[in-house]
Amino acid sequence: MSTSRFSDCSSSLVSSSDEQNQEELQHLFGNLLSIPDASFASLASSICRRTDEGQGHGSARVISRLSGSYNLIRIVEFDDQEKYVVRLPATGWGERFTESARLAFESQVVTMYFLREHTKIPVPEVYAFDASRDNEIGAPYIVMSPIPGETVASKWFSGHESIPIEEFRWRILDSVAEAVSELQKFRFDEIGSLQINGETEITTSNLLDVSIGPCHSYDEGIFGQMDYRRKLEISPKNPLHSADKDAKILVDQLISCLPQSTRSDPSNTPSPQHAGEETFVLTLPDFGPQNIMIDNTGAVTGIIDWDNTTTVPRFLGFISYPSWIASDWDPARYTYPDDTKNENSPEELRGYRRFYHERLRKYCGSSYEVSRLAPRAHIYEAIVLAAGEYLSRLEILKMIVGQACQLTEDKALQLIQRVGETALSYGDFSKLEDRFRAFLWVPP
Repeated sequence: MSTSRFSDCSSSLVSSSDEQNQEELQHLFGNLLSIPDASFASLASSICRRTDEGQGHGSARVISRLSGSYNLIRIVEFDDQEKYVVRLPATGWGERFTESARLAFESQVVTMYFLREHTKIPVPEVYAFDASRDNEIGAPYIVMSPIPGETVASKWFSGHESIPIEEFRWRILDSVAEAVSELQKFRFDEIGSLQINGETEITTSNLLDVSIGPCHSYDEGIFGQMDYRRKLEISPKNPLHSADKDAKILVDQLISCLPQSTRSDPSNTPSPQHAGEETFVLTLPDFGPQNIMIDNTGAVTGIIDWDNTTTVPRFLGFISYPSWIASDWDPARYTYPDDTKNENSPEELRGYRRFYHERLRKYCGSSYEVSRLAPRAHIYEAIVLAAGEYLSRLEILKMIVGQACQLTEDKALQLIQRVGETALSYGDFSKLEDRFRAFLWVPP
């Protein structure tokens, strides 16, 4: 049975004291769970004394224990009610703490410093970090400021009592678009993670001198090198599952139809000798409602969770839609109309996407990304999702094939099956690719 992404993400941070979650928590975090609260409090106090020139905020204690998919979190409060967030990566213990995991952790820190310095995006302030296990808690950590407010996940459907629900949602989307538009100022010549330029060790003096390094991530990402057409690989399912085999052929075909990142625009015109080279941009690594914090007016107060941030092709960059207004393009998880409490209708979602696109144009101007790529950004995201997640693959393909070829759902499935059975002639297969190219066509 499919589950709404809102019901999923509303519990993305759960109390570590929930007994029902203990087995799963042990699997994710291992001996990190055995670090005593006193050690977290001592760490926070030590950092507080260093950052506040020895003044401190009094004694400290852990007041909340949380966990997500990739991080263990402790909220530490001082006597004067000042709070610190201590965050430990799930990869920070045992054999999981590989060199790649360490570099991914460092890149997250570099990304947060970079964004705080060069953008107006409200990112948590990093007070201190250690990317090794050679410290007083025996684990890599980030100590950072808390972000006020509540998540979009908790307020999108409940709203605020003094503001009509639709107006509240418009305010959220407007504020999100304004924050994300800050990413348009950055252009990179390859895909990878932000890292310190030419340095082997992160220090406060070099944190803003960044370059692009390899894609270090906790999970093996689908983007690896500059030539993403060769690197956008499809994750396998059961090789005996014929429907997945059929789907794989079509996803390969769709990948070949994705737009390139070489098109120039007035704000980013390459020199003639570089006109054919690709340009890459930043985006939120997880554009979910659980990672956007808002106040009671709908204004964004913070964007959290910058794990696994990498540069990406422009069609997957800052123009991407927030996941909660593109949920209809993941039919395997989209629960409308069965769950109207946690899902918007397709008509509502199309309206929110139109509004969000208008807001991007307001804050970004008529750049190539916003004016040409953004209207189809949710489709590009769906293709990438189909490549990476077999549970979503077939349903997304039925939707794309149906719309590209103007077929019913049943007819679209039959066509997918015919492709897998090699029942299409070369000419018909070429015509299908032409339909895909027309469906994904980007105006000049």
